[in-house]
Amino acid sequence: RRAAAMSCCCAQEGEEAAVVVVPKVPAPPPKAEECQAPQIFDAVLERPTGGAPFGWALDMLSQDALHIETLSGDASKAVARYNASAPAGMDIRAGDYITRVNGAAGSARSLAELLVENTWAQVTIQRASIYVVEVAKGGKLLGVDLKYTTRGTNVCIVEVRGGAVKEQAPEVRVGHRILTVNGKALPPKDMVEAMRAPTLKMKLLAAP
Repeated sequence: RRAAAMSCCCAQEGEEAAVVVVPKVPAPPPKAEECQAPQIFDAVLERPTGGAPFGWALDMLSQDALHIETLSGDASKAVARYNASAPAGMDIRAGDYITRVNGAAGSARSLAELLVENTWAQVTIQRASIYVVEVAKGGKLLGVDLKYTTRGTNVCIVEVRGGAVKEQAPEVRVGHRILTVNGKALPPKDMVEAMRAPTLKMKLLAAP
């Protein structure tokens, strides 16, 4: 006996092998790759005076939350002092959201005003989920409107219209933030330019 091709049944020498035709099944759309589960906790921050910085840079691109863009790294600032003794996994990080200040929810602007007014603040931190999607444009527009700050490290989606993203990655919503494009973390302006590529693998941060 001799082995026939993998797509054929085995046959005796001199006999014709029967070809097994395997119908092609369309590949399912790529699933979102979960990278980080959501988490919520409270943190108490104290400043020596009302004008002293907390030790973070915030943006107000989200409607009802403040987004932590960066941490200063200054050990004397309120955030760094909290992080030094925070329970494991409950340290404040760049990329986290502030959803409440002293128990009060509201717009991003109102939350920022509450922080300015108080030297002592209990902030509710939400660490949103991170996921990955892949999109092939196929000649279509992405169908998303974007906004970013010049000092930021991500691009915020402010509208999702008809296009490749809505068709292939319906989990992408308004308020989600694009962190990387095709494996690269870029300045926001360069990230938008990189999104002109015909196929995209994007890592996103969900909204709180």
